[in-house]
Amino acid sequence: MMAHSFIEVAGYPPHHCCVLLHSTRGILPDWMRFVKGVVDSEDIPLNLSRELLQQTAIIRKLKMILTSRLLKFLGDEAKKDRKKYEKFFSDCGVYFREGLITAEDDYQKEEIAKLFRFESSFERPGVTTSLSDYLSRMKPNQQNVYFLCATSREMAEMSPYLEPVKAQEMEVLFSFNMYDDSVLGQLQKFGGKTVVSVENYLAKSDDKYTQPDGVNSLPTEQAQSLAKWLEQTLGPGKVKEVKVSGRLTSHPAMLTTPEMSMARTITRSAQPEGLGGYLQATLEINPSHPVIQNLSEAKESNRQLATLVAEQVYDNAMIAAGLLGDPRRMLTRLNDLLVQALKRE
Repeated sequence: MMAHSFIEVAGYPPHHCCVLLHSTRGILPDWMRFVKGVVDSEDIPLNLSRELLQQTAIIRKLKMILTSRLLKFLGDEAKKDRKKYEKFFSDCGVYFREGLITAEDDYQKEEIAKLFRFESSFERPGVTTSLSDYLSRMKPNQQNVYFLCATSREMAEMSPYLEPVKAQEMEVLFSFNMYDDSVLGQLQKFGGKTVVSVENYLAKSDDKYTQPDGVNSLPTEQAQSLAKWLEQTLGPGKVKEVKVSGRLTSHPAMLTTPEMSMARTITRSAQPEGLGGYLQATLEINPSHPVIQNLSEAKESNRQLATLVAEQVYDNAMIAAGLLGDPRRMLTRLNDLLVQALKRE
């Protein structure tokens, strides 16, 4: 039962009673449970019950008005004192994420999303920005808002998924919260632009490889032969396809899958062995990287070593994608690779 207290308040007409609700569920969305305050309204009936609180048209309207005003208040506070708001969002961001996921319509989702703060590839470490600020810096033809989830700024900047987008001089928002993959996936649109992770963007964008001029790279035929061998060696339990890519520069390979967020969720709750085919994973190899070039030679001269390296390249790509739950299974292979390397010395 909902607890009520009826009191007479000084300054009000004689015998004018107020109702104090010790539980205010229904007056504000559940995600705003961090808010404490007093609502003064003469329109709220005194004979409230839990059911009436949820169903009364007055309460629904009050909820809409209060939510809107609180969102505006928080937006104003963010403009007044940037540092103070950043600290607040860092402490209370979990509530905003819940709010975005449970928002009743797209308009409310966008209003909540305006309050999010991220680091950016266009800003120095430690400086945060908003989605609205991102839109103001977008290129005229840009249709997507790009984001990348990582455990830290350092890991984000080391990610193979950042390279192709950064090469196009596109800004990427950095989130260091593991749930933002799913949260921002729920947002989908902001300011008329598509909100998309760089991993999903790369998985769905075309990448037709042509051998670059003036770059030390495997000839196209040799690179394609290596890709076919890797596909056979790794097998359908790990990859759907291996293809030659021109999108990477400093990384030998990366793994793409149509829904990276879902893939991470699955691998957190299941063993990653054999999931590659289910996740429709594609391994993209960089024919300009020394590891790939030497692997192409090793598959002809030392098939045992080449197989070990192929499996390690795949696992490295799994780690970079956040899909390898337990890296300890690589230890035996790494020891074998060290033995092979020391034999050459």
